[in-house]
Amino acid sequence: MHTREHNSLAMAVRERCRTLGIPSVRCDSAGALHIAPDDEPFAFVLRSPWLSEAIQKAAIAWNADPAPPVIEPDAGFYLVPVPEGTTRARRGYTIALVFGEPWLKGQIFSGLCADAGACVPKSVGSMGIRAGHNRTSAELLRASLRWMIDDIARSADQTTAVGELTAQLTDSYETLDSLYAIGKSMRGLAGPATFIESSVQRVHASLRFETVFILLAKDEQLTAALQGRAFIAGRRPEGIEQVDQWGPEVLLDGAASGFRIIANDPRLVCPDHPEALIVPLSRGTIAVGALVGMHKSGGDTAISSYDIQLMESTAGFISAFLDNVAVYEEQRLLFLGTVQALTAAIDAKDRYTHGHSERVAHLSARLAEASGMSPEEVHRVWIAGLVHDVGKIGVPEAVLCKQGRLTDEEFDHIKKHPQIGHHILKDIRPLADVLPGVLHHHEKFDGRGYPAKLIGDDIPRLARIIALADTFDAMSSTRSYRPAMPRDKVLEEIRRCAGTQFDPELAARFVLLDFSEFDAMVERSRAAEAWANAA
Repeated sequence: MHTREHNSLAMAVRERCRTLGIPSVRCDSAGALHIAPDDEPFAFVLRSPWLSEAIQKAAIAWNADPAPPVIEPDAGFYLVPVPEGTTRARRGYTIALVFGEPWLKGQIFSGLCADAGACVPKSVGSMGIRAGHNRTSAELLRASLRWMIDDIARSADQTTAVGELTAQLTDSYETLDSLYAIGKSMRGLAGPATFIESSVQRVHASLRFETVFILLAKDEQLTAALQGRAFIAGRRPEGIEQVDQWGPEVLLDGAASGFRIIANDPRLVCPDHPEALIVPLSRGTIAVGALVGMHKSGGDTAISSYDIQLMESTAGFISAFLDNVAVYEEQRLLFLGTVQALTAAIDAKDRYTHGHSERVAHLSARLAEASGMSPEEVHRVWIAGLVHDVGKIGVPEAVLCKQGRLTDEEFDHIKKHPQIGHHILKDIRPLADVLPGVLHHHEKFDGRGYPAKLIGDDIPRLARIIALADTFDAMSSTRSYRPAMPRDKVLEEIRRCAGTQFDPELAARFVLLDFSEFDAMVERSRAAEAWANAA
């Protein structure tokens, strides 16, 4: 039991004695008295050498006894002890002083009165109200005080246990809440950096580490967007190297075998914070990163089982997430590769439209970006641009590759490609949101387009974006029936047709785009075509 708890119990005993009208004192294990404020009219007894000597002798006897007994240093006067501490670590005693009428009539009491210059009859009269004790009542008082102390101690233990249970429940709740939130956010496979950043922040908020960070290796096991990345929450300690400049080998040594508590790396520990915790992040049996907590604050700076539990659980989530991201990335690349191969095959049917779909996808994405769309939306616009002409696979090659202008009948074939493309792609679930762009990219703002003759805002915004990019590339490219138009003429035509063929707001943004990358794409297509012709 701590000193503070001993003092609290001693105060409780003395307060109970005071309530009962019983004088009390405290002494240490050697019997040295700690006298309470004068208890009139008993003060002269409390200050007497006789009482000090009696208590010193009693303490020597009590120290060896696990249940110190009542001692009667003079007939009718009793020392009722309440020990502090165990027999092997006895700190002292709180002593209740009780007596009966025989003691007030004895020589010791008379001598104490004489030494203090007190009148014996008057002292007997004032103290007589307390003189109701004998050996039996002293023993009962001892038992009562002992029971009281046991009750107080049990209550204190229960209060402590409740406090510890409350703290454990709070920790458990925070752990479950953090892990639930981390698990729930694992759906964001398309934005892995955001998930990992959020996980680091949650661990930092749940534990008492001043700094929590994740360092990922430059490993092909990880998607390119995560390789060599560092994610940091909390404070960078002064004088420490930039965490994101550390080589992964600093943290990954033996990481796949389990968590490590570090006590000898000056980058992670210091005299005030002697321990750091490293938990591996892995794909299968291969360590690809580490979750690190350093500079634990508070009264106890040692790594606890709670720290390890939450960090390991979080690392497990992140490791599973990294696996899912890798699978998602493989599927995404396979999907995009298939889409690009399909569009390249369509573009290859007509040498005049080589690279057309990629250029339309590029321009559509830039216009979407300039219009304030989110990165995810911009990416979907880019995909829509790639597949917008996939329906041309159903157009006879003789029509698609005809030299010179088309007849009305041949143009009717061409006009069917948006619907053909929509029909081809409609059962591919990942492309559901881009279908409006495929079906309606030839609608005109004034309603003179096809296939549905939609007007104004009834045309899906995605289709209005692609329409601008598609027309710009067509006018900028050489056709069998005309050469490519100069850039200024193309932009002037777009301005002229704003409000009739094109969405005027989008047209105004489009003419302000940077076309340098588009021009580079055109040059690459020309070079590829020249190489193919030479071969």
